[in-house]
Amino acid sequence: MKRSEIREQDPLPVLDATLHLFVKAGMDGFTVEDVAEMAGYSRGAFYSHFESKDDLVCAVLERENQKGYKHLDALYEQDLSPVERLKQLRAY
Repeated sequence: MKRSEIREQDPLPVLDATLHLFVKAGMDGFTVEDVAEMAGYSRGAFYSHFESKDDLVCAVLERENQKGYKHLDALYEQDLSPVERLKQLRAY
């Protein structure tokens, strides 16, 4: 695979694999090679998107954080009573 093709690969499978491994084994319980293998990527493809494992974990945490903000924004856009909003916040 050419370097330009590696860069064009979607990093989402790598982020998804990292989240899975992070939840399962913790930060020190997996390697870049584990992530690349799970995502079906080569080590070179991994490093075309991320500088390090720390960079990758930060990207995953940022993505998950943004998902949380989107969920909360959607919740606050709804016309809910304070009691119902609190109930949904607790459920979240």
